[in-house]
Parts: sequence; C-alpha cells; structure tokens
Amino acid sequence: MNILVGDNEVGKSTVLEAINIVASGNIKRIESIGLDKLFNIAVVQEFNSGERTFENLPNMIIELYLKGDFDFTMK
Repeated sequence: MNILVGDNEVGKSTVLEAINIVASGNIKRIESIGLDKLFNIAVVQEFNSGERTFENLPNMIIELYLKGDFDFTMK
C-alpha cells in the first residue's frame, strides 16, 4: 500500500496520472489531458512567465517499476 500526502497543488494527483499514462502506454491520453494538468502550478507559472518556446518546455520523465506477479492477459 502506498499513501501520498501533501499540500494542494504539489503533484499528488500528477503522480497517479503519470502511473496511469505509463501503465496504459497511451500517448493520446497525454494529449487529451493537456500539459497544464500534468505539471504543478509553479512549473506552469514559470513557463508562462518566460519565453514560451519549444526549447523552454518543462520536462517530465516518468519511470515506473512494478514488482510482483501480474496477469495482463485479456479475459
């Protein structure tokens, strides 16, 4: 069991969303969510206050490591 605790707008939901994105492997999901929903408010504000170019986009690296026995077969 894992418990995420933190103040509002620090990224708890983002962690869960990142796990969902990585586990599903669906790039369309990222496009439908929108980048502003995947980053915490401080990162979005920093990007919006500076030069909004491709080179200045925030980076998000998601790595997911699962341990255990998983049955991914369709039933």
